[in-house]
Amino acid sequence: MTAILEVTDLTVSYGGLNALDGVSFTVPESGIVGLIGPNGAGKTTCIDALTGFVPHARGHVVVSGTDISSWPAHRRSRFGLVRTFQSVEMFDDLTVRENLLVAATPERWWSPIVDAVRPSRSSRDIEVGWALDTVGLGGDSDRYPTELSHGRRRLAGLARALAARPRVLLLDEPAAGLDPAESEALATLIRSLPDLGMSILLVDHDMGLVFNTCQLIHVLDFGRLTASGDPASIRNDPAVIDAYLGREDDQ
Repeated sequence: MTAILEVTDLTVSYGGLNALDGVSFTVPESGIVGLIGPNGAGKTTCIDALTGFVPHARGHVVVSGTDISSWPAHRRSRFGLVRTFQSVEMFDDLTVRENLLVAATPERWWSPIVDAVRPSRSSRDIEVGWALDTVGLGGDSDRYPTELSHGRRRLAGLARALAARPRVLLLDEPAAGLDPAESEALATLIRSLPDLGMSILLVDHDMGLVFNTCQLIHVLDFGRLTASGDPASIRNDPAVIDAYLGREDDQ
C-alpha cells in the first residue's frame, strides 16, 4: 500500500539521553497503525516530534511525498498532519462549537473576510458541524465543556482535530479514562475514519482498542522500535509479551 506518512531515523535527545533513537516506520494511505509500548517508551515524544512540537528532533518526516521535517507545528497541521492530546484542554467559557471554531483553520487567506460578510454559514461552520456530527456530538454543540461527561469531552477533543480535515490523524491516548462501552464505541468510530479520507496513527494503552482497530502495530521500548507486525504476530511475540503485554499466568 502507498505510504502517506514516512518516518525515517527519527531521533530526539534530551541532555544526551535518546528519548527516540532512530525510529523509522510508515503509515499507509487509509490505514490504521498502532504504536504501543510501556510508559516512558517514547510514544508521546514520537507524536510531539512528528507534529513539530519538538523542534530539535532529527530525522525525516514525509507526508504525501513532501518532506516536512523543517516545518513548524502550525504549518504541519495546515498540511494535514493533525494530532489529539492526552489531556483534553478546552476553553470552559466557550461552547463546544466555539471551541472547535477556534481550532478550525480557514482554507484560504480570504476566508475570514467571506465569513464576516456571510457569517450565517462560513466554511469553518460547515467543517465544525461535520466534525461534531461525525463523533456524535451534534446535539451538544451549544453546551459548555463542563457540562459534558469525561467520555464526551474526549469526543469533543477528537472532533476538534477532525475539524481540521486531517490527512493523517495522530491519536494520543484517546481512550484514557473511558469505560469498556465507551472504548468499544470509540473503536467503531476510529475504524470509520479511513472511509472519510484519513489515515490514523493510534497510541493507546487500551490493548483491546489497539488490537481491534489496527492493521499494523509498532512496539516502542526505551525509544527504539523493537517489533512491528499485524495484531496476531504482535500479540504472540515473546519479546513483546515479556516487555509489555505480560502473560496470562502472570496476572
